[in-house]
Amino acid sequence: MSKYYQINKNFDLKPVERIEKKTILPKKSFWDKNSLEKYFNIGYYLIVPIIIFLMLGLWVDKVLKTKPFFVLFFLLLGVLSSFYNLYRLIKE
Repeated sequence: MSKYYQINKNFDLKPVERIEKKTILPKKSFWDKNSLEKYFNIGYYLIVPIIIFLMLGLWVDKVLKTKPFFVLFFLLLGVLSSFYNLYRLIKE
């Protein structure tokens, strides 16, 4: 009598002599490009350029004494660079 049992495609239990090991999912390494690890830092990819360009715009406005122009220009530049970072991340 067999000591092992296996479930077939019809969900019936049948006795077998030996169980074959089947890998359901291939083991992925930590640096695999198809895995979700690269999306964990997506917030940093989006917010850091906006903050850096906003601070740069505030500094340029303070030095040149022009109030809204450079802040808005650099803010728009930061948003565009954030979308470019997102595009590069999705394209990989």
